[in-house]
Formats: sequence, structure tokens, C-alpha cells
Amino acid sequence: MDNKGTDSNGRRFRPEDSQDHASGRRFREEPQERDNNLRRVPRQIDIDLGFDDISSNTRQSRDDFDDYEAFNSSRQRKSTRRESRSDTLEEDYGFINRSPGSRNGAPRRRQPKKKFPIFPVIFAVVLIIAIIVVLSFLGVLGGGDKEKGSASSSVSSSSSVRAGITIPASTLEPTSTPTPAVPPLNTKYGNIYPELQVEKKEFIPNEDGEKIIYLTFDDGPSNLRGDFLDTLDEYGAKATFFISAQFFDDAQIVESIKELVNRGHQVAPHTYSHVYNEIYSSVEAYLEDFKKINDLIKEATGEYSPIYRFPGGSNTGYNESIRKELFEEMNGRGFVYYDWDVSTGDSEGLSVSEQIDRTLGMALYYEDCIVLMHDGPDKQGTIESLHTLIPEFQNNGYSFGLLDPTVPPTQYAELSDYDE
Repeated sequence: MDNKGTDSNGRRFRPEDSQDHASGRRFREEPQERDNNLRRVPRQIDIDLGFDDISSNTRQSRDDFDDYEAFNSSRQRKSTRRESRSDTLEEDYGFINRSPGSRNGAPRRRQPKKKFPIFPVIFAVVLIIAIIVVLSFLGVLGGGDKEKGSASSSVSSSSSVRAGITIPASTLEPTSTPTPAVPPLNTKYGNIYPELQVEKKEFIPNEDGEKIIYLTFDDGPSNLRGDFLDTLDEYGAKATFFISAQFFDDAQIVESIKELVNRGHQVAPHTYSHVYNEIYSSVEAYLEDFKKINDLIKEATGEYSPIYRFPGGSNTGYNESIRKELFEEMNGRGFVYYDWDVSTGDSEGLSVSEQIDRTLGMALYYEDCIVLMHDGPDKQGTIESLHTLIPEFQNNGYSFGLLDPTVPPTQYAELSDYDE
């Protein structure tokens, strides 16, 4: 075969082909065509596969042409497959990427849906609730009033139930209401037991023509307390008991006070020890004795009694040295003391009949009368006298009342006696 028109590798080329390239292949440049809009049409390039002009009728030319046709058909089939694959990607993903190495050349894997992190959320909620409970227990989050503490506990409790945990009941107890501040006392001994004070009341006189007997019993309670109460109940009478701690211990006294109050009677302080020399040795000593007995009343009833009776009466010779200061101190604390109008004489050794005659002979002259009697282990005669005295008072139009700080008091000695 003629070697004319071949390159260094023995490949044939046509004279009209362009100048050599470094690779040894030769390309024929086709004239660029322009459309009516003067746009440049891309240049068509035919790759020379190294055979002669296919217009010749030689066997080699036909063989080379057949090889070219086979190669061109193979290239067209590959191009068709790529276009078909691109069409599939366009249907699946909405776009076409014709790059052979594109990641869209293969079907995209669907990513699994992320699940909601329920367990970390539950753990965080439980941890927050536990911190709140611990801080509340330590008092860091303590509220001011009881209602706020209760609401907070309710919220913590309901949150704990939803979170699936149990909080001990002790941590959910509401904060107790703080004790109100005690107002200052403008008295000489106000620094001693400043909480020992009550509100001062105005006296309310009885209506004209109203007849009232105030039965009062000093020194109890004793083992005859039940007999006294049954006798009073028998006639529907009420009485005021000025109590002491002579016959019972503190626990028994508290229970006795509760029984007296439950049965409709009044309870007030008389004295704790009933030892005059100790009680009236100083104002401080009197306040100490008075507080002991009134504390028992407060324990039983929830509040101090605003009325009281001095042991031996307000004008006893035992309190003469401290009387003025004692009256000023007790009046300044709001307490009112009550003496009596008539004494039955049951502490003087009088018989039952003598007690009755003396009491009726004096009390019937009063429209409102405070009668002094005593409760004690040896006062069975006093109970007997009541079976006569109470009906007699009722027959004379008297009712039975209870002393309270609005009842005008009978006082043998008064602070006004010392006014200059």
C-alpha cells in the first residue's frame, strides 16, 4: 500500500487535513456555519481513525469503513443509554445531570426519618423536677405565705406524676404561716414576756332593769369539778372559773379547761402556785406566775384569757408594796381584773345554811352581782348550797352570765387611788 500520505505511525491522512498535532492525529476543520440570526453554529469535528478516503473502492477502504460504522453505531448506542438514564433521573429527581461521574447517575437512597428524642426529654424533665424539689426542701425556694407554698407543691406534685416519679409527702408540705409580730409594750416591764398582752375592750354596762348573777369559782380545778358541772347543768346555769394549779398537774389542767369550755363556761387565770409571798415578791415574780397559768389556758383554747383575779383580791396586804406598779403593768398589757360583790363564805368555814343566808341576804340587793365561791377537794358544802341558791336567784328574776372584758368590773383597789 502506498505510504504516501502517512504519518510517523503509519496512519494515512488526507492532504486537506490540518497541520500535525502533538498526538499525531489529524483533524479536518470544517467551515463554520452561521444561521440567519448570525449565531455561530458549533463546529463539527470528525475524528480521523486512520483510514483512507472511503470513496475509494479498495478492499482496505471498505474494511476500514465497516470498522468505522461499527464504532460509530457503538458510540450512538452508548449515547442513547446515557440519555435514557438521564430521562430516568429527571423523572425521579426532577433534574438531569449528564456527567458520567455524577452522584445522580445511580438512584438516590432514601434517608430514614429521624425519631423524636423522647428518652432524653424525659430525663431532662425528671432532672429539673428533682432539682426543684431538693431546693424547696433546703429552703432555697421557700415562699412567703402558705397559699403560695401550696400552689408550688401542687405544681411539683402534678409534674412528678406526669414524669412517672413519686415524691415523698414530707417534701410537699406547705410552708407554715409565720407568727405575727408582737406589738411593742410601752410599759415599765414590757421587756419581760412581751407576748403576754391582749386587746383592750370597752366596758358595756347592763341595760336598766336587767338582773344578772355572775357565779365565780376560785382555786380549781379539783376532783369535784364533775360534780360542780353536773349541778350547774341541772339548773342551766353558767359560771366563770378562775383556775390555779394547786390540785392537778399541767396536763390534767389543760384537759379540765377543755371540758369547762366545752360545757359552756368561762375560764380565766387566778394563780399558778397560790403562794402569796412568792407571787407578790416583785412585779417580775407576779408576771412569771401569771404567765404560767395563762399559758395553760392558751394551750387549751388557743388564746390568752383577757380577764383574771388576783389571789386574795386586788387590795390584799401581800401586794401593797408593788400594787401601783402591778396595776400599771397589767392594765398596760390589756388585762382586766375582777374582784367580787358577795362572798358566800365557803372558804371561811361557814355551814351550808350560813352560806345560803349570807349570799341571799346580800346579793338580792344588786341588779348585777359577782358572787365568790371556791372549787376544791373539800368544797362539797359549796355544791350543796348551789341546789338552793340557783333556784332562789331564778325565782327572783335573775339570769346567769359569764364575765368577759366588756363587763364593768368590781375592783376594791384601783389605779386611780394612786393619782396625785
